[in-house]
Amino acid sequence: RTGYQLAPLYLSRFFMSFLEGTLLDESFSDAVTLFESAVEKPKFKNKAGTFGRKFFAVSNGPKSYAEYDEIIEELLQALIKQNPIIIKYKKPSASETKQYHINPLTMMIYRQGLYIIGESSQWESPHFFAVERIQDCSRVKGEEFEYPKDYSPEELCGGSFGIFVDEEVDVVIRFSPKVPHEYIEFRRWHKSQETT
Repeated sequence: RTGYQLAPLYLSRFFMSFLEGTLLDESFSDAVTLFESAVEKPKFKNKAGTFGRKFFAVSNGPKSYAEYDEIIEELLQALIKQNPIIIKYKKPSASETKQYHINPLTMMIYRQGLYIIGESSQWESPHFFAVERIQDCSRVKGEEFEYPKDYSPEELCGGSFGIFVDEEVDVVIRFSPKVPHEYIEFRRWHKSQETT
């Protein structure tokens, strides 16, 4: 292992910093420690202790999941073992909590927030659930669902801006001439974009 292999690991650690206080953060820290201990070249081994300061990312309004460890653990178990789950979920605009029986397909990160993509026979396509809105989560132990062969999170989210999936429409975004072109051309807003 070399410093070059440690660099992306440290950078990705900061993108996951919003998971501080959860078992995901603890597991990631364990992985970093294991990787650091495997550094072979002495010149990198001596400097590995300073890598935490050499690679940094600025957070942009991260959510906090320190109080959601039990829910995250139950979700992880369900994802790995392909158990259906029953969740009590409260949408921000709703006055009451609803119960959903879903098959969890993907745990995803969007804007430093944690989401579960789940399917149900009641819906035509999978739905997104913000983890911090899940008030209770329990696996249906002893029951497994078959992971859909034709499902792909990349395809589900590929045509959308973020996690809002709807019918495709053509969008034209015009920027003021005062906006430096470098601010626009170096970002990939959408996979289908064309810049003129």
